[in-house]
Order: sequence, then structure tokens, then C-alpha cells
Amino acid sequence: QVDWLTSTWNHDAYGRTQKTETPGKIEETRSYLRWERPILGINKESRIGPVIPGCQVIATLIDENGNPVVVNKPFQSSLGIAGIAMNPAQPHTVQREARKCESCHVDPKTIGYGIDGGVFANLANPHQGDLPDVQKTETQIPAIIDFPYDLSTLVTREGKQTQTMSYPNIRPLNGEERNLVERNGLCIGCHQYYDTPEWDKLKEEMGEAGTADKHSEMMSKAIQALMGLRKD
Repeated sequence: QVDWLTSTWNHDAYGRTQKTETPGKIEETRSYLRWERPILGINKESRIGPVIPGCQVIATLIDENGNPVVVNKPFQSSLGIAGIAMNPAQPHTVQREARKCESCHVDPKTIGYGIDGGVFANLANPHQGDLPDVQKTETQIPAIIDFPYDLSTLVTREGKQTQTMSYPNIRPLNGEERNLVERNGLCIGCHQYYDTPEWDKLKEEMGEAGTADKHSEMMSKAIQALMGLRKD
């Protein structure tokens, strides 16, 4: 493989770059591919758009004697987080039909929490299958100690960014934005009346639901009022 850093300093008499190769043998494999339900994040135009994996490099280095020097290592970026990348992208699949409501509002992966909320493949532990009472004889995926998350996790519920995003001003959805998206499938029954006079009156009386907890509180008050249990 070409060592691009060393090659920049290696020129011939005419100033042309001479490619320098790295010692040893380099193999690159792809072990994690997911195309469905892309994550949403903030792109360079400060708009919400799809975010997809860039180079999620997890490296293993074997020396000339066959001894492992580094095993399953995601190196850190200058930001102090895992140097495996998630970035906004234009997937060239533009169409008039929008994503289904539930593909965002019900799916924690879309918000950035990872497949099934990040429990699909937490990589901090070796995976040997999950069938109970089965003798496990071989580790299928060695532990990746420095990245205790699913590879589809961009941000935790506590707001910690888990992967590097490679350009200025791009980021995961922040806490306020994630709370506005996450409604766990409860939105359609009421929000079909959005932008009606009745809706505007309800919003004026009760305010806005900025978080999931505030939304639950307001729903509880509205239902109790309808049932005659309270007057406010």
C-alpha cells in the first residue's frame, strides 16, 4: 500500500512525487454494512439530512513474527472520541415521496441512538452468540474495548457523541431536537388535527411539548380534563 504521508516528501529531480510503499501486507475487509433507515443529523447547510458511515476503521496490527501488536483498535480523533466517522451525505435517492412518519418518530436509530437503541451489537464484549444453554467454543467477534457502542450509534441518550464527524458545523441532533423527534408512535392520533383552529386553541391553552416527559404530562392533563377528573 502507498504511504501517502511519506510519499509527499519523496520527490524526483523534476519535483514529481514518488510513491513510497509501507512495509508488510495490508488487508481491508468490510464487516458491517447497513443501508436501511439512515440516521438524521445536521449537515453543512445547518439543515437536517441523512448521515451515513464514512470510514469506520478498526485496526489490527500483526508484527513480522506473527504476534498481535494492536487488536481491534479504533484510534481517537483530535476531538478525543473514536476516530470512526459518520457524516452527512446525499445518497442520490431523491424522490417526491417522503419517509414514513414512523421511520423517524418510532425508530431510535434514526435519532442517532443506534439499531434497537444501540443494543443490536454493543462491541465492548466478545460475541459468541446468544442461544441459552449452548456451549460456546469460539469467539465470533473479539471485543472492541475502546468503542463500547453499536456501530450505528452516533449519540447516546445522555448527549455524548460517540463517533467523529469530519467537517466543521456538522453534528448529531441535539437533545432538544431528539426530544422533538422521539414520540414512540403516539403522535398520529392527535397530530392529524395539526394546523386546525382547535389545535391552535389547545396549543395556546397548554403550551408546547418540548420534551417527551412534557408531552406525557400534557397528554395526561388533557385526558383527565376530558374525563371530568380536573378542570384546568
